[in-house]
Amino acid sequence: MSVEMIGSEKSAQNRQASETQKILAQIEEAVREKQGQQYDRGYKELIHHKLSNMCKAHNGNWFTASNVICMVGNDQWRSDAGAWFQWPSYHEPIKNYCIPPDLWLEVFYNRDLDRENVLEKIDKVQHDLDGIFNIEFVTIALPDRRSHFCGNPNLGAISILANPTSQNTRPYLAPYLIHWNANNIPVYYIVNWNHHVDIEMWHFNIILNIISRPWSLENDKLNLIIIFCTTKWHIIDGLNLF
Repeated sequence: MSVEMIGSEKSAQNRQASETQKILAQIEEAVREKQGQQYDRGYKELIHHKLSNMCKAHNGNWFTASNVICMVGNDQWRSDAGAWFQWPSYHEPIKNYCIPPDLWLEVFYNRDLDRENVLEKIDKVQHDLDGIFNIEFVTIALPDRRSHFCGNPNLGAISILANPTSQNTRPYLAPYLIHWNANNIPVYYIVNWNHHVDIEMWHFNIILNIISRPWSLENDKLNLIIIFCTTKWHIIDGLNLF
């Protein structure tokens, strides 16, 4: 009888331990989700605007915009920013005249799922295009904001041309830039201060000036209230901004 009771108690303890592990996993996921929401701070939207301005400054005759929905095959896709070498015609139905931009720009944080969503989008759009349009794809990977990005160590230095990396895989650390060549093969560049790429003369400092701004979590507070009632956990999470 005592052996059966001990076995039953151990089984109950194992079930409780398993349930506790599940709850802890839910807590960790909730924390990661809240932290992920805090990393952006609107920096990507600001960079979208800066990229559009850079394209416009390069050629004032281009049509440049951000977050425009266009038709690729039978699907609708939205680029973070883009440049059309010829202005769209406004005499046709909206979903027909909005062809993909000649220069397709995307910005993402160097973490899942943000990174994977963008790279998967590029792959699907290239597949749907099937060579119909000659589109230039460029993506910029940003640090995930968990660490501060240092400011320019050489203010006023002359910008020099950046060389692509010798690797055929994406860099591990951001910021970096990916440019797909005419054969849709990705070419990688490390984004450093006082450098630029020969893509409409993009100066990296414009991007780095944004992500190097002071940032902290002191003004954000994540509250996780964990209440244990009998054998169940209830998680209430809320984000207080003050």
